[in-house]
Amino acid sequence: MEDGGIRDEDIRATSSLPSAFANYGRLNHTDGFGGWCPDQRPYANDTGPTYREFIQVHFSSPFRIKGIITQSRSGGVERIWKFLVSYRQEKNKHFGWYYGGSHRPRVSHFKDTYDDVFEGNSLSELKPPVVTDSIRIVPEIFPLRQVCLRFELFGCQLESAKHDISIYYSAIVTYEIFQGNSLDGRYNFTDSNYDGLTKGRRLVSGLGMLTDGRLANEKLTVNNGLGWIGWNMKETPKPFIIFDFLNKRIFNSATFHCNVKDQIHIKLFSRVEIRFSKTMQNGSSPDLMQEPKVISVPSSSSINHNVTIDLCRRVGKSVRFNFTYRGQWILISEVIFNSGKLKDLQN
Repeated sequence: MEDGGIRDEDIRATSSLPSAFANYGRLNHTDGFGGWCPDQRPYANDTGPTYREFIQVHFSSPFRIKGIITQSRSGGVERIWKFLVSYRQEKNKHFGWYYGGSHRPRVSHFKDTYDDVFEGNSLSELKPPVVTDSIRIVPEIFPLRQVCLRFELFGCQLESAKHDISIYYSAIVTYEIFQGNSLDGRYNFTDSNYDGLTKGRRLVSGLGMLTDGRLANEKLTVNNGLGWIGWNMKETPKPFIIFDFLNKRIFNSATFHCNVKDQIHIKLFSRVEIRFSKTMQNGSSPDLMQEPKVISVPSSSSINHNVTIDLCRRVGKSVRFNFTYRGQWILISEVIFNSGKLKDLQN
């Protein structure tokens, strides 16, 4: 928004006061009246809050939005106090409310005031994030209190025409795992960056360290294991990862960045079973199965090792990996796919 990456014609609103149009709602901009302000005159006789005005941003391709940064009007004190979010999934004609894992639309509360324009902006996290080609901010409106808004969307494009190894262009929407375990109370092998939901021991509807583009250090003493997701045989006997993608794809391979330290029984997984979209049901036979070669290191050493799994150009929108232990621990820091959108590769 602020940098002009979103075009004026892709920002619209249900109504606006004079010189307070939708395209003036960009973060830190001072054009016009200093922000977007809806025309609230139709609600002058209302007794309670209404949610009938909105400002909408449309994207040319799907984005993954994980937060909204807000400001009050430039040169004034008018702001929005609470708001709802609605969004449209790609190619869907209808907008749905953002529920945030609950069963009713989530009303976000702002803490920003006039001074916050200078001291720092308010960030409302969408947890879990949403994948959308259009998103709306729907402010709570009371008849005697004018609302105005400048804002920024915090997120990333999911797919680009450019062939970029970056995760933000690989069309991964979410992954699901068991939360990692800790070793001897010293090494923390949990996914501390996960931006989705926690349901029991499962992390769902988000992304985290497995797709952040950062390879963890081979020496676990550096940052006490931060950057690694690790599962222990006793605490997590059946580790898995499920990746969901934006669209149906042809998968060539997946590379797992792993750690091996024989001294404390951290080894590569002995076997991985792979299931694609049509065979995700429990108890179904795997589509593929591979057994990585054994890697051993001197007892006091540790190494990082990439395991590349051939996915044999299988087609799917989701991929599930079930791992079998060779030692007591499995450590993975990053997963990178070599894949392409199905219709692009068929042309």
